[in-house]
Amino acid sequence: MKRKVSEEELRAALARVLGVSEAEAAFRADPDQRAIVRDIVAGRDVLAVMPTGGGKSVCYQVPALCLPGVTLVVSPLVALIQDQGETLYRNGVPVACLVGEFLLDRDGPHLCSGEDARFRSRRDRIYSDAAEGGYKLLYVTPERLRTGAFIRFAQNAEISLIAVDEAHCISLWGYEFRPRYLEISRLMRRMGCHPTVAAFTATATKPVREDIKCFLAMRAPREYIYPAARSDLSFSVRRFSSRAGRLSFLTRFVRKHPGQSGIVYCTTAASVDEVYGHLKTSGVDALRYYAKLDEGGGNIPLEPDENKKANLDRFQRGEAQVMVSTTALGMGIDKSDLRFVIHYELPLSLEDYFQEAGRAGRDGKGGECVLCCLPGDDQICRGLIERSLQGSALGAEAKAARRRVAEDKLHAMLEYSALDGGGEALGGYIRRYFEGPVPAEAEVEAQAIRRAMEERVREIDAVYANRTKVAGELRKGHRSGRDVPVGRSRSEGAVPTVSYRLDGPALTYFDMMIADAVYTLMKNRVKTITAKGIMELLSGNPKLTLRPERKAAVEESLRKMMDCRIEIDRRNSARYGFVYSGQGDRTVLSGPFLPIEEKSSGFGYDPQTLPPLYEYAEILNGQFYVLPTQRLHIPGLPASGENLAVVWYLLLRIGSMGRGPRSRRFRAATSRSIRMDTLLKTLGIRLPEGVYERKRKLAALIEKEQRVLEHLRALGYIRGFTVHREKGDVLVEIAPQEAQESS
Repeated sequence: MKRKVSEEELRAALARVLGVSEAEAAFRADPDQRAIVRDIVAGRDVLAVMPTGGGKSVCYQVPALCLPGVTLVVSPLVALIQDQGETLYRNGVPVACLVGEFLLDRDGPHLCSGEDARFRSRRDRIYSDAAEGGYKLLYVTPERLRTGAFIRFAQNAEISLIAVDEAHCISLWGYEFRPRYLEISRLMRRMGCHPTVAAFTATATKPVREDIKCFLAMRAPREYIYPAARSDLSFSVRRFSSRAGRLSFLTRFVRKHPGQSGIVYCTTAASVDEVYGHLKTSGVDALRYYAKLDEGGGNIPLEPDENKKANLDRFQRGEAQVMVSTTALGMGIDKSDLRFVIHYELPLSLEDYFQEAGRAGRDGKGGECVLCCLPGDDQICRGLIERSLQGSALGAEAKAARRRVAEDKLHAMLEYSALDGGGEALGGYIRRYFEGPVPAEAEVEAQAIRRAMEERVREIDAVYANRTKVAGELRKGHRSGRDVPVGRSRSEGAVPTVSYRLDGPALTYFDMMIADAVYTLMKNRVKTITAKGIMELLSGNPKLTLRPERKAAVEESLRKMMDCRIEIDRRNSARYGFVYSGQGDRTVLSGPFLPIEEKSSGFGYDPQTLPPLYEYAEILNGQFYVLPTQRLHIPGLPASGENLAVVWYLLLRIGSMGRGPRSRRFRAATSRSIRMDTLLKTLGIRLPEGVYERKRKLAALIEKEQRVLEHLRALGYIRGFTVHREKGDVLVEIAPQEAQESS
């Protein structure tokens, strides 16, 4: 989106962002904020590597006020989103935030569970208002980009700019690789357009910068690369032989800096509690912060009114001298007068260290950055590396590359910690690391990994399976339903219901799987729908060889659903669902079950016309199971219709466990059963009449169940399972919801 703006417009936007008068508003000259802002407003992609405290946020907030539509800001940092969102809100900027349990809309900030109906209502109103131009900035985490509701919003909204904070997270060579960042490129493909992209980070080596440009599909971006080492910070390394010596030094250091604020970074939550407890015992006014603090306080019980947000707010107001934290504090803390940053233990990489050390002296008055080392710190780091790889969804090749990258970065960190010669030698090492040439062998490997990851980005990595009550009834072969309950009673006699009618032959479970695949292909704006593309999705195998008889079966199913019509009457439940902008009061949805048309090369469709059943699911807050393709692909299991149906049935049954309008006690249960007779009935599988043939068929089905469940257990989607050897009934031990989402 290109636009010419005057200097007066830029100054007015800057004043609004900063909450000052136009006379007081001024861009920084180093880094050159004005040049970056002008490039973005002119529609040019930008990659900016700017030091911590260099004013990255201004470089996308000001263009957001100058461009039409809404600017999407993607960041993994919850604290940063909360702080920037609330600051902009106080300054009168139309801003919204959606991250975890934190939500900011036109009525201000809110903290509530994502399962809370009020949260969903506010979230949906944000989407509606943003699509209609009610917000200039929308902050989200990368995890939200893959949800059906968000994709539908993005396809209907005018998004002029996508600003990517902490852009190094998109690179496998980055020190903090987050696979969900790859969703940004997929989102642009699903939108069917390419907004201006601005990527920002504080540290990035050359391979990381190349990955950022590649995976964000940046078009000839203007690069702003600023020096890594800051002259206003002093760096030093202190080595110790015992933890007691390290704790003693820490206490002495803090006492020598009375009235000065600082952060002490630790590698683990246990170390945070150890340091926090020692400082408190020594009379230092300290606070603590780590990811699971709100769950009970670890080794030291929580004090009254102590939680992450309260501790962060107190520290930023200057009510405590020291914050002891893991990297969970992120870069989202907005406190410019930090005079020291101490790393109590060895960080995993120089990028980690330099990012966190850069929190000191953001007001331009300097700061001290001290690295404390103890023999054995590197073993703790290696343990953390292995733990992160065990929970990773990366393939074997990418995981091996990630391990090599992590080991190389740890080696550089160890070299840095062993240097003698004071701050000059340390600063020189940092400059060489970030600005020096890349070894030829490393460049070759980086390119190979980049090609592999590019292929992964191009692939559709998840299928959206309709989880509405109507879809469930259709999967069972029911053609109509009147006053089907779709929620809990809100008051006596007030049960939300829906009625539906399918004109045409009853649909099978496999038909509904194909319909889910068609909707997914539509969402991803695939130009032509083919039987091969559908089967690749359903099997999770992009290299599937499709047999002629299976191709014919898929195409026959598509023609059947083209000829069917469906009507969904949601008038009795309309008040429980959100209606997207432009849909009006759509309480009766009707039309062809699949609004597609057959062509010589496959099946075409209008991207603006959704199948009624899937439009209904989107209206009801995006009621879809998101099935990652890695869960669908069962090695060694042929991609026949029956096999795929068994895989899907087990996935949907497990996905429904812990959901729905049942009691809290039911949802909290750790195991649930899946009956073989229900599986057979739902999938339409008939056992042979003969005793021997019947046993043989049942044994084959049980073997398939075991293979699927073993695969899901290996991915961490379930904790365990037990299969009844004769009946085939299954008892599944459910993994925590967060594990299901990340696997």
